[in-house]
Amino acid sequence: AETMAANCTDAQRREELLTIAEISRHNAQHKPQTFWQACQLFWYMNIILQYESNASSLSLGRFDQYMLPFYQTSLTQGEDA
Repeated sequence: AETMAANCTDAQRREELLTIAEISRHNAQHKPQTFWQACQLFWYMNIILQYESNASSLSLGRFDQYMLPFYQTSLTQGEDA
């Protein structure tokens, strides 16, 4: 994401890419604490499981229940969620 951000001419997209890079660095070493960190980890896990299962039908269950604590934390901290 950082490499893509370095070559991006759209300021808003560059900021999004830098945020993705920051979240990815955090998630590599720590458990997610915010809604966006949890979403990024959930997305990576989804991709890994799809590859591992040869893209067969896979249900990851109740996304709303997994994400609610992170969503509430982000709202409490005043972050956009």
